[in-house]
Amino acid sequence: MILNYIEWNGHAMGNYEYQIPMFISEKIKETQTDVFMLCEFIQGQGFNYFNEELKDYKLFISPKATVRGYNQICIGIRKSLDFELLGVYNIDTTDPFLPEFLHIKIKIEEIILNLIAIRIKTQGNTQQKQFAFLKSYLHQIEGAILCCGDFNCTCLKVQEIIGEVGVVYGPRRSNNKYSYVFQDGNQQALDHIIVRGEKRVFNPYTDYLESPLATYDFSFVTKHNGYGNKTADSYLSDGELPDHALLKGAVEF
Repeated sequence: MILNYIEWNGHAMGNYEYQIPMFISEKIKETQTDVFMLCEFIQGQGFNYFNEELKDYKLFISPKATVRGYNQICIGIRKSLDFELLGVYNIDTTDPFLPEFLHIKIKIEEIILNLIAIRIKTQGNTQQKQFAFLKSYLHQIEGAILCCGDFNCTCLKVQEIIGEVGVVYGPRRSNNKYSYVFQDGNQQALDHIIVRGEKRVFNPYTDYLESPLATYDFSFVTKHNGYGNKTADSYLSDGELPDHALLKGAVEF
């Protein structure tokens, strides 16, 4: 079984008045992905359009935070995959020592698959405890794992932290791939996947030779989408639009 996936940071910033950009759902449709995972998401204004555009997907959204400054997670699974839902698992994302998180457990083609979307928060000095939670959680899960997210650190660092509970994949900065540009112009790959039970991980898109495991996509950064004269090399966090690249690729289980 091969699953195409997308992970994307919506840059909601815990804003209750968050307006979901129309191009998010349009871009997801364009890629025809099997599974998408949106972190730093809020079920805010424009959700009806978002929901209608993505009617071919079963949507799962973590509960809305009771405190401003915290976000939700949205996972979409293509309905035509004919999967069986086995469980939906949430945690208290307002806990500063826990990441933003959503876990969907499904059965598909006789495979038990755990789909997990995550964002490691940057507020405070709690990243170590957030990663400790993730490592412990993944260790206890039975079945295959596809965990996508904004880990706010490099692929190699995530692998060092989680150890044997999974394998971390993603586009490499050494291949000139990056998912985020800091205000000082520094470019880093911060969005990755953690998998377990995989047969292979690969990039099914046109740049597979330069980035064989997955790729980043900044093609949404256009004037039409509200970015003005900014490009993929620009600092994007000074606005209210997505500020990370899409992470996209495929996994065979």
